[in-house]
Amino acid sequence: MGSKRHAPGQVLVYSVGLLATTWACCWAQGDKLVIPSGGYPFHPGCRWEFRVEVGGEGIWFKKLTLLVEGTQRVFGKDYLSVKVLGDDRQIDSSYERREGDVMLSWNSLEEELKPRVAMRFPLKEGLQWDDAGEMCYGRRTEVLRSKHSVVKTETVEVPAGKFRCLLLRQELPDAGIVSDAWVAPGVGFVKFERRGHDQPKPQIACVLTRFTRETWVDRDIQEPVRWEGSGSPYVLTKSIRVWQGGKLAIEPGVVVKVRKGFRLWVRNEGTLIAEGTKEKPIVFTSAEEKPQPGDWDTLSTENTSGEASSLRYCTIQYASRGLWITNSSPSVAHCTIQECYGDGLALDKQADPSVSRCIIERNGASGIHLGPTAKGVLTTNYVSKNGIAGVCCGKDSATTLVSNTITGNAVGVLLKKGANPKLDENIVRDNQQDTQREE
Repeated sequence: MGSKRHAPGQVLVYSVGLLATTWACCWAQGDKLVIPSGGYPFHPGCRWEFRVEVGGEGIWFKKLTLLVEGTQRVFGKDYLSVKVLGDDRQIDSSYERREGDVMLSWNSLEEELKPRVAMRFPLKEGLQWDDAGEMCYGRRTEVLRSKHSVVKTETVEVPAGKFRCLLLRQELPDAGIVSDAWVAPGVGFVKFERRGHDQPKPQIACVLTRFTRETWVDRDIQEPVRWEGSGSPYVLTKSIRVWQGGKLAIEPGVVVKVRKGFRLWVRNEGTLIAEGTKEKPIVFTSAEEKPQPGDWDTLSTENTSGEASSLRYCTIQYASRGLWITNSSPSVAHCTIQECYGDGLALDKQADPSVSRCIIERNGASGIHLGPTAKGVLTTNYVSKNGIAGVCCGKDSATTLVSNTITGNAVGVLLKKGANPKLDENIVRDNQQDTQREE
């Protein structure tokens, strides 16, 4: 990690950040641990929290946090931005980039520095390498010489749990400092000690108390992308478009969290394949700690004439409007749309979906809103406890509703002037008013 001097506290920050880049690439191979060249990615949303047990000079904080914050594009390349917090206050940052079999690290992107080699792959016992990368201190640039070695495999117990680890050693000969760090498979850095050269006791020590892993999404999707269970939850940090040939496939059991006011927007030749199972549904929800209806905007499909999107066994909740379909023909089945501030399911102009066996309940406006020229076929859905109406049919809507159960709503079926839906064998009962027609 970056530091302006080789002060003890800041060398700790440098060492911790450097070793944290290894977390996701560790795995077991026989009786030993290995970091292979094709390991899991180090991505935005990963967060490590440590307790500082021994604090030396310059270490005023009791809690140290590392957060992979996002991606920055500089000099035509993408870099991962890592933020370092001491007692929740930012104290440093660095930038990491994987190139071939090495992980490179910079403390500044304001000028083109020679990077430090944070890791070499495959990482295993006996591996050694020397490094002489550059560090930027304001207007001054210095070379930081370091020696790295993988010493052994051993078991370590910390507040976060008991882990089988690789012991990594880093020596800074110019500063007379030796740092030991223990890295566990699938978790990363779990313990750190720093001492002076030839000194047996650590001057600084910290242990992992908590590791959380999210995958932050901050870029539109314009090519085939798959969100796997191993990366869940996925957090949308802005509105994300799946468009211009983009295809997003989501595995069963994945949770997608959307930050306040943003949406997932499938449009202009984009495709969404979100097919969960009864045992492992896919969940689209709020990213807030205490979610409320209306936290995020909507999941929408619009102007898609290519491959049809498909949602099966999905839950959509806490949006302003749950699922919003315009001029597209997705297939929606076995989904639950609930706790939305406005409409649960909205069919707008030229929407022509197939919606079956869904539960649409406890939404603030209508469970299903059929807008102008909306078509499609809605069958065997359960629509209940919605604030304005179970089904609200707007002017010129021509949707077919067959064998749906509409119960417990303020109004069961609300027919606006000019509405022309096709209603057949629906069960409309136990609403405050089962049918209302506006002239």
